[in-house]
Amino acid sequence: MNFLANTDALIIDLRRNGGGEPAMVALISSYLFGPEPVHLNDLYFRPDDSTHQWWTLPYVPGKRYGDKKEVYVLTSKRTFSAAEEFTYNLKNLKRATIIGETTEAVRIRAVLDASTSTSRLGPFGPGDQSDQQNKLGRHGHQTRR
Repeated sequence: MNFLANTDALIIDLRRNGGGEPAMVALISSYLFGPEPVHLNDLYFRPDDSTHQWWTLPYVPGKRYGDKKEVYVLTSKRTFSAAEEFTYNLKNLKRATIIGETTEAVRIRAVLDASTSTSRLGPFGPGDQSDQQNKLGRHGHQTRR
């Protein structure tokens, strides 16, 4: 990030990113905000019926990109899982401009909504989606029951 911190704008290409871990989403997101922790999302973990809160980190190695410069995120139908979480977080926090195709979870959510009228998947697409909590299951920092 030291090199990128000196650029005028940042383009993050997630068009073929299949995902990763929420901890990495929080770490990378931390570079795009200031040192004060920012709440990214709450992720629901079905096996133990718990919700985990994710926040940006107050310390990151190297220079932060900061919260003032432009950030663009490229998405496609091949953007999935943690890459969608990252996109969702930056979109809802108004930290990035999202450009590209609707991501896979939005397609899955549309099918679930049509067949069951319920869904645990939040909106991740670049379009104007309804605002819901992101409730994908993974490990987290803080747990509420």
